[in-house]
Amino acid sequence: MHIGDRIWKTSDPELDKQLRQSFSGENPQFQRPIDVEIYGEVIIDACNTGNINY
Repeated sequence: MHIGDRIWKTSDPELDKQLRQSFSGENPQFQRPIDVEIYGEVIIDACNTGNINY
């Protein structure tokens, strides 16, 4: 290794344990608000068969 080289640890059992606990179980460990914008259109079947396509 040399000064300035980028290195990382590929396996850390303690970190793996903490990460698995953060997303396992029924309830989330933490929540944060997010902003979402959704765009779309509804097309009604022109043949009047009652089908609606999303």
